[in-house]
Amino acid sequence: MNSEQVLEQLLMELREMRARLEEGPSLPAALKRTRAARELSISVRKLRDMERSGDILTCEIGDSTMIPRSEVERLSAPVRSTPKPRTSGGRPRARSSAEEAQALRRALRKPKD
Repeated sequence: MNSEQVLEQLLMELREMRARLEEGPSLPAALKRTRAARELSISVRKLRDMERSGDILTCEIGDSTMIPRSEVERLSAPVRSTPKPRTSGGRPRARSSAEEAQALRRALRKPKD
C-alpha cells in the first residue's frame, strides 16, 4: 500500500466518524428505566405504568429489567396523523343546512284550520 492509498483510507474513516457524530450520540442496546424515562422526557412512574399496560416492551438482562433501544426510538419517533375534520358542536350533522332550515320552517308554521 502506498502513502496515497493510506491517506484515502484515513480520509474515508474520518468522513464516516464525522457522519456518526452529526447523527448524535447513539443509545446503548438496552437502557435502565431512569435513562429510558429521561430519553422519553417522562417520569419513571409513567414508564412503569406504560410497562404494566403493555405500551412499552421490556427485557430482562441478568437481574435487571431494561428497556430496549428500539422501544425508546419507536416511542420518540414523530407520529404523523391526519387531522380530524372540525364539526360544529362536537357532533356531525345528520342533515344538510338546507334540510334543517326546511324542517324548522315547517315546525314554525301556524297550523291551518
